[in-house]
Amino acid sequence: MQEVNEIKARLNEVQNFLQREVGKKEALEATKARLTTELCDLSNLIDLDSKAKILLDLFVKSTEQDVRKKIEPVVNEAFKYVFDQNLFFHLIFVTRRNQIEIDFVIIRDRSIEQKFLAWSEDTEKYEKEIADVIESTKNINYMYGGSVNQVLSLILIFSLVELLNIEGPIVLDEPTSMVDETYNSRLGQLIASLSAQFNRQYIFLTHSTSLAAHANKIYSVKKMNFTSYIKEGIDE
Repeated sequence: MQEVNEIKARLNEVQNFLQREVGKKEALEATKARLTTELCDLSNLIDLDSKAKILLDLFVKSTEQDVRKKIEPVVNEAFKYVFDQNLFFHLIFVTRRNQIEIDFVIIRDRSIEQKFLAWSEDTEKYEKEIADVIESTKNINYMYGGSVNQVLSLILIFSLVELLNIEGPIVLDEPTSMVDETYNSRLGQLIASLSAQFNRQYIFLTHSTSLAAHANKIYSVKKMNFTSYIKEGIDE
């Protein structure tokens, strides 16, 4: 239960953070406009692509650390609760083809995690080391199986929905189709707790009785003679 409370607290922190960031939107836009004007004055010294990159770098650097500090602990606490082990999740902002992209990194080895945190303090100096970690850990399905990937997707979806204050229920079809039944019960407990915390309705279509067991309402669908029948409760 302590882990669930910690996740609740983390998500509340993330929600409050986003609300504050929304309030800063106009200020960021004004800063961007000012920087754009200043960069235009340097048109004889810097080409257009370089200007755009400077603007982008300024914006990303101002938000990257805050975003990571808010999102990463939520995912890590969820991993610890569901899988009962430490998996270290990180967001990595990278520039590819003149666009900012985000890589997901999951590290299982604590010694590598400690090195990665040290390298992250100086990303320019340790660019190659960080790139090697990204390359060696980016295939989440291969390294950890579908369970970790699906739980990661669910927690990110839940977090972003709360962060962006999106209204209405979340409807997901077979959200744990690749999650081992061993973990479905804990995941169900976590989802039920988050649902109560944020007053958010989650509607799942699932074959997992372990996951369904933690729902407030359950409806079973059974097909007989080409006709589907629906009843409340788990159909044994």
